[in-house]
Amino acid sequence: MWLTDQRIYFYSKINRDTLIGKSSKLVLDYSQIKTIRKENNTLFLPNMIRVIMKFKSQDNDPRTKVEDLQNEYIFTSFLHRDDCFNII
Repeated sequence: MWLTDQRIYFYSKINRDTLIGKSSKLVLDYSQIKTIRKENNTLFLPNMIRVIMKFKSQDNDPRTKVEDLQNEYIFTSFLHRDDCFNII
């Protein structure tokens, strides 16, 4: 995850559908974010951030199917989740 003053960028080689092989790339504009929440992966492990968008995120890639666009994203496995949350 990379943070700038206007956007959140995210890239992963692991995809929720295919696991390995197709990468995930996201660009989330701060102006389109409705809510950001800290959450726990388990009862005692605080390492998740949930981002809820005002609208379904936009993707200009013509290969992206409409049903793949989301209005909510969950990022996990932060070493310093609170620091990242404060920057966002």
